[in-house]
Amino acid sequence: METFISAPLALVIVGAISVMLLSFGFFVGKKVSKSSNDFLYAGRNVGLALSTATLLAAWITSNTTMSAPEQGYTIGIISCFGYATAGLSLCIFAPLALRIKKIMPNGCTSGDFVRCRYGKAVWIVFLLISAWYFTGFLMTQAMGGGILLQALSGVDYHVGLVLIMTVCTIYTIKGGFKAILSTDFIMAMLILVMLLVTAVLAFVKFSPADVHTGVMAAKPELMNVISGVGIMYLGTNFLFASGEIFHSNIWWQRIYAAKEKARQIVGRAEERSRQLYQVANEYAEDALARTEEAVQAALDEVKQSRVRFRTTSAAKMQEQRQKLEKQNAEGEG
Repeated sequence: METFISAPLALVIVGAISVMLLSFGFFVGKKVSKSSNDFLYAGRNVGLALSTATLLAAWITSNTTMSAPEQGYTIGIISCFGYATAGLSLCIFAPLALRIKKIMPNGCTSGDFVRCRYGKAVWIVFLLISAWYFTGFLMTQAMGGGILLQALSGVDYHVGLVLIMTVCTIYTIKGGFKAILSTDFIMAMLILVMLLVTAVLAFVKFSPADVHTGVMAAKPELMNVISGVGIMYLGTNFLFASGEIFHSNIWWQRIYAAKEKARQIVGRAEERSRQLYQVANEYAEDALARTEEAVQAALDEVKQSRVRFRTTSAAKMQEQRQKLEKQNAEGEG
């Protein structure tokens, strides 16, 4: 199998990243107090910039990097739009996040909300579903990293799987949620840089015209944007992402860890957006009213023109009739 990089180079890169992440974990671990609040929620003092970076890193997982290309290869171009709809779930969750932080500032897990809102019985069912989901979620994360390492370098995927799980577990236990935030920030920066580099390399090596020609020659059905399975994927992926975000403690923990100032900033931004919406709505209503007035005035003018035209036409017809009658009378005389 042809590889992108050699196995020794891949192991060196993975080893360097692992050492960097572990170093950050141990460094942050020295500053973590003994309280559970500091270990689990970073003292509930996470700023807006770090919160944004950790949300980005938490969202772009191995499922994203591995599943999205696979769906594009099997379902077609419509799956790209389908995967993009998953991001709408975060947008929908944002107002709820502000509400959660307001009514449960000292909450701990998503299960807390479920227990307080729906009772113990529903809470137990929720825990069972979450445990089942996260077991598969953690397995796919580790397997995705290992499979990606194998595809790039030929290294057996079990090596990457064990290495990823080991490194993440060590720096999490040592540094707590602060270590996760720090490494997430690094990962977010790496993701943004590599996305840009990958996009540039892809466009340089493969022109869009060549890609389109190749796909149309091999599997033209992949370019169908109204395929039944693709349209179904648009809805199912959005529903799955919404369920993941609204129930997963990954996102709830980050909400609880955000400091009040960050929540206030987001709240003010939301209020300004609401005010802008109201102003835009008022302008739109005013413009609509003016448009209706202009249309009504134009209709009135048309009606008046038709009346004037009919009056003028009737007068001319009467004049012509009188002339004809006069000519007939003169001819008879």
